[in-house]
Amino acid sequence: MTIDNWNPSGKKSYRKLTDEWFKKPNAESFKKQFKEKYAVFALDIPASLEFAGESVPLENFDTRESLDRELLINTYWQSQTILFIKRVNRYFPVIELILEKHGIPDDFKYLPLVESGLMNEVSPAGAVGYWQFMEGTARDYGLEVNSEVDERYHIEKSTEAACKYLLESYEKYGNWTMVAASYNNGRKGLEKQITRQKENEYYNLLLNEETARYLFRILAFKTILNDPEKYGFMVRDNDLYPVIPS
Repeated sequence: MTIDNWNPSGKKSYRKLTDEWFKKPNAESFKKQFKEKYAVFALDIPASLEFAGESVPLENFDTRESLDRELLINTYWQSQTILFIKRVNRYFPVIELILEKHGIPDDFKYLPLVESGLMNEVSPAGAVGYWQFMEGTARDYGLEVNSEVDERYHIEKSTEAACKYLLESYEKYGNWTMVAASYNNGRKGLEKQITRQKENEYYNLLLNEETARYLFRILAFKTILNDPEKYGFMVRDNDLYPVIPS
């Protein structure tokens, strides 16, 4: 028996089916089908945008293009972003209340989204939890970390610790954008660049790639999550992950 005459069901042979499936259309037909059935769109950049009440200088081409990059990446990385949309329904209400209690702008809820995807991740460097605390820093800000307990995995307690760090940073910088950058880069790392470059505006500093992209990732998620349907994310209420009772 050969593959050509094997036909137990009486239907079209395997060879004939595969010939039909893989039949190549001519160039013009292919172009027509491709144009009709597949499209990737450039995205509108907001005319204005703020982080924590501070204006983002979108009139600068490099700022605008950095935001464009993160919007494109996170709009077209659909599987990740739709998971984020589902998770924020569970965790943002918890984080928002704690931020409000400490007088920290609501936009800081996007930090743990960018840091960990709102998952209890462990980074290659050893940072742990939703807010990605290193062990020493976690202890410095009141979290218990030992062989039996690690409060970096606790959403409320780790958010409380993050608020202490953020408020301390705000006392130093007086600027919420720089506070966010310092959370990613560390205060010492950021101070080094401020001193070296004689520049204290985040959008004018030359920073390592992760920190240079950090605010723009936050801004991209803020933009997408504030209007998911505009960016093609259709999520029903019953698709969202429910809040876990404490």
